[in-house]
Amino acid sequence: MDSPTKKTINEHSKLLTENYENIEIDISSNKIIFYIDKVILISKLIDGNFPDYKRVIPKENKNTLKVDRLSFSLAVDRVSTITTDKLPVIKLKIMNNMVNLTSVNNENGTATEDINVNYSGDEMEIGFNSKYILEMINNLEDEIVILDFKDSASPVIAKEESNPNLIYVLMPMRV
Repeated sequence: MDSPTKKTINEHSKLLTENYENIEIDISSNKIIFYIDKVILISKLIDGNFPDYKRVIPKENKNTLKVDRLSFSLAVDRVSTITTDKLPVIKLKIMNNMVNLTSVNNENGTATEDINVNYSGDEMEIGFNSKYILEMINNLEDEIVILDFKDSASPVIAKEESNPNLIYVLMPMRV
């Protein structure tokens, strides 16, 4: 099914912050038109089918890490302060019950921090965009975040126990 773009929906939301009495919507095979009093908003509909999201969710991640959400968030935030917008990578060295977070910036040096976790899987090093980790952490609510890993090159699943249907898939970066 075709749908309007995110930008169109945001613009439509802004327009509807006021109460309007006359709103009309016309939909054709390739566009949607909103008539809101004297304003006309036209958007092209997105073509194609929604991808099969189940294909990108890994099913063989056997290494499970449990970490305090607030501690993890604060550590990622501190370590990522020296990263740049062009290279916001932080490296996680995951060991038995500990994660070492590191970021390197040729101009500003190196930032590193260790946090205690619950982990007994294979030791590995994996890199992530720090902005994506923080965005994921800030959208979770439980005190404990669960991360399931396969290896340093495979996607990671992030979730929380209180909402088993909510799954984040984090793609690693080369470090």
